Amino acid sequence: HEDAERMVMGPPFSPRVPNTGRVGSALSVRAGIWRSAIRLGRRILGHIPIFFLVLLCLSTSALVAQTSGKRQILSQAWVPNRWFVLVAVITFLVQALLIVRLLITQARCRQAEVESRRLAVLAEQEQKHLDEIVSNVPGIVWEVRLDPVTDERRTTFISDYVEQMLGYTKEQWISTPNFAHNIVHEEDQERVRREAESIFTGHGPVLLKFRWIAKNESIVWVETHIAPLLDETGRVVGFRGVSLDTTQHHVVEEARR
Repeated sequence: HEDAERMVMGPPFSPRVPNTGRVGSALSVRAGIWRSAIRLGRRILGHIPIFFLVLLCLSTSALVAQTSGKRQILSQAWVPNRWFVLVAVITFLVQALLIVRLLITQARCRQAEVESRRLAVLAEQEQKHLDEIVSNVPGIVWEVRLDPVTDERRTTFISDYVEQMLGYTKEQWISTPNFAHNIVHEEDQERVRREAESIFTGHGPVLLKFRWIAKNESIVWVETHIAPLLDETGRVVGFRGVSLDTTQHHVVEEARR
């Protein structure tokens, strides 16, 4: 009975007294495993640089082989497509040159527009300055141009003093051909025409004395200084002049007689 009980319950064992022999052997086994793992890890870590060096060499070799293959492929592709590539490059260069030329042309056009505006402003200022000077002249300042085809004389400029002196407007004077000659007194017309024609024969400036018929039909004695207007070849293409009212002076002279 006791033998059977021992077989069931096992050998006598006290829970208060641990079996230190078995525990120590278990710990020693675990410590040996950890030491082996640490030694293995150190060996692996020691071989990592060699592994990376081998991997780098293999990668470099593969890259060189791949590059060589690409160069061969490119060289093989260049032969049949070289003309296409050359045409594409030339087309690109031509387009680039055209764009540069367009930009330069646009810049020059903008510069020309700025210069044109500046000259227009200067011309306007000069014209205004000239009008101010002419407005202070106690007489009619005028310019007549000859039509190269019909030889008709047309007034291209006349000062504002014409309305004060004769009563006619500038628009009426400019819009009517030979207006200045048409209002000359009929007794003076032939002489004035003959003396005015002498300008075209190269006689230079001419001084004319005649009578104009004003708008109110009064007679205005006039003294006109005329100078020829020449082109680049020296040909007379018109004339300019200043007509002064000498009516008062003529009345005084007649009174003295």
